[in-house]
Order: sequence, then C-alpha cells, then structure tokens
Amino acid sequence: MKSLRACRFVMGAAVAAIAFCGTAVQAYDAEFDYNADGVVDEADLDLLASAFNTAEGDPDFDPIFDHDGDGFVGGSDVVLAQSAANAD
Repeated sequence: MKSLRACRFVMGAAVAAIAFCGTAVQAYDAEFDYNADGVVDEADLDLLASAFNTAEGDPDFDPIFDHDGDGFVGGSDVVLAQSAANAD
C-alpha cells in the first residue's frame, strides 16, 4: 500500500476528497450488481454466466443481462460486466 505522500488528493463537487494511488477509481455500477448485495463481484458474473447465450424468445432470457440491448446475452455483455467487476 502506498503512503499518503505518494497519493494525490483531488477535490470534486460530489466528493470531498478522492485519493488516487496509481489505480483508476470507478464508481459502483448497480446495473451489474445482479444479486443486489452492494458489490459487483464473481457472484454476479456467475449469474451472468447462467444467462449466457440466451436470446429474446428463449424461456431463460432475462433482459437484465443484455447490457448492449441487442436481444442476446453474449460476449459484449460479459466484457461490460467484467469491467464493472474489476472496477472494485
């Protein structure tokens, strides 16, 4: 863990102070928190995996997993969810 001296502090309108210590800080994205536990993690990716390769009209299709809106839960949806999970 880097010391506070190695961090820069940035003041923002919505945030009092955010420390940037060599990593990108991204906000929590509830769109990818399928189980609503307050974190986007492997459990959410497991839920997405169970919906992978489903399409509109399939009995197992759930539009919550179709992030790109193409009517199919596929690779681009997984990439978007993995990006949100890695933001933590």
